Amino acid sequence: MRIDPKPPVPPVAAKPVREQAAPKAQEDPAAVVELSGAGVAADAARRSSEARVSEIRVQIERGTYQVDMEKLAARLAEQELILT
Repeated sequence: MRIDPKPPVPPVAAKPVREQAAPKAQEDPAAVVELSGAGVAADAARRSSEARVSEIRVQIERGTYQVDMEKLAARLAEQELILT
């Protein structure tokens, strides 16, 4: 039996997928989602973290960021105890 390395039919080219627009939000009160107290707190914590990270990045770029060696050593020791 002989296998022909050239298939008789070319492979089908993939058609580009058309992007679908997201449906517009309706003003139906049932479609409105409100965060619970925990959700609001989590969102506030996330925003606070983002602000702190941005502040630290600026300090690092300026060369003014101070590393607290005692805090760093304590956290490294904690990690070592967890991993062992």
